Amino acid sequence: MEELATVGEFGGNLKRELKKLFLLALGIKPDDALAEEFSLVASKGPNRKVGDYQCNDIMHKLAPKPSQSDFTRLIVSNFPASEMVKSCSVTGCGFINVVISSDFMAKSIENMLINGIDTWAPTLPVKRAVVDFYSPSIAKQLHVGHLRSPIIGDTIARLLEYSKVQVVRRNHVGDWGTQLGLIIEYLFEDFPGLPNDAVITIEYIEALYIKSKAKFDEDPVFKEKAKRALVRLQRGSPVYVKAWAKICEISRTESNKELDLTAEAIGYSVVKFADLKNNRLSSYTFSYDQMLCDKGKTAVYLHYAHARICSIIRKSGKDIDELKKAGKLALDHADERALGLHLLRFSETVEEACTKLLPHLVCEYLYGLSEQCSKFYHNCQVIGSAEETSRLLLCEATGIVMRKCFHLLGITPVYKL
Repeated sequence: MEELATVGEFGGNLKRELKKLFLLALGIKPDDALAEEFSLVASKGPNRKVGDYQCNDIMHKLAPKPSQSDFTRLIVSNFPASEMVKSCSVTGCGFINVVISSDFMAKSIENMLINGIDTWAPTLPVKRAVVDFYSPSIAKQLHVGHLRSPIIGDTIARLLEYSKVQVVRRNHVGDWGTQLGLIIEYLFEDFPGLPNDAVITIEYIEALYIKSKAKFDEDPVFKEKAKRALVRLQRGSPVYVKAWAKICEISRTESNKELDLTAEAIGYSVVKFADLKNNRLSSYTFSYDQMLCDKGKTAVYLHYAHARICSIIRKSGKDIDELKKAGKLALDHADERALGLHLLRFSETVEEACTKLLPHLVCEYLYGLSEQCSKFYHNCQVIGSAEETSRLLLCEATGIVMRKCFHLLGITPVYKL
C-alpha cells in the first residue's frame, strides 16, 4: 500500500492524496483494476457547502443499491486519520464529501513558497513524449488558421516538460505525394530544366497547383506524366529532388517571413489565450473584439488580475523573501480559504491537462484563480490589516501560480498596467 504524504512531503496534488486515503478505507490496492475506476471530483456550486471534494461513483460498483447508503457510512468510519482531512461525511444518496484542513492547505502553500512551484509538478507515468505540431502545406500560403497548431502544440509540450517528461518537439512538413508530382511536372513546362535564376514565388506555386490540378483531371497524358514525376521523386531522381527542394525552400522562406510578421502584429497573449481557452477538439470564431475585452475570460482580464496582485505586494513595501522565511500563512476568512484551495488544485489541473492533452483546462483554472483573487481582494484588506503578513504571502503564492500558468500557456506576464 502506498504511503501517505505528510505536509512536508506533499506534492501539491490533493486529489491524488485523497485517492490514497479512499483506497485504504476500501481495502483496494493501488494496482487493482478498481483503483483505476475510482474518481474524485472537486465540489462546485451548492456542493461546496458540504465538502471540497466528492466521491459518488465507487459505491455503485462495489455494493448493491439497497446497501449503498450503509456501505458509504462504513467507508467513512474506516477512513484513515490524516492531517490533510478535516472531515469526511455522507450526504444524499451515498455521496461522500471531504473537507480539506485549512491548516494543511496553509502549510502546503508555505512549503511551495519556500521550495518553489516545481514541487507542485505532477508525476506522470510517461517519461518521454513526441509532440508533432504545425504542419504547413508545401506550396500553400499561411493564414490565421495556421496559428492554432503551433500555439496548442507548444502549450502541450510545455505542460509535459513541466511534469518532468522529456519532450521531443517535431515540426513536420508534409505533402510528399501526388500534389508534388503535379506541381513539379507543371513547373517544368514553365521552367524547362528549372534554371537556378528562375524567379518563383509562393503565390506562383499556389496558382500553379490550381492549374496543375485542373490539367491533371482533364488531360490523361499530363496525368501519367505527373504520376511518373512522383515515382521519380520518390526514387531520388536528382532533377526531381532539386525541383522538390526548390519548392520547399520557397515555401519555408515565405512561411518564415509571414510568421515573423504575425508574431510582431498579433502574436501576443490575447491571441494565444483566445485560442487556448477553447477545447482543441472544437472550432471557434477568430474575433479581435472578443480577445481585447477587459472583462470575462480574456488575457486582458488575467493580466489585470496578476498586475493587481503584484501592485499590492509592491505597495506594502515589505521584503517578500524575508516574509517567506519567517511569516506564517492562515486561511481563516472564507475568501482566503477559497483562494488557498484553488491554488492547491493547480497540480491536479496540470495532470488532467497532460493526461487528456487539453490545454484549455489550464485556461479555465487560471480564469477561476483570477476570479477567486478578485473576491479575496475586495473582501480581505491586505495592507494595514492585522493579517497583513499572512495575506501578503497568499498574494505572493497566487502570483507565483499565475505566472507558472502564463508560462505553460506561452504567455509573458504583465506586472504593471
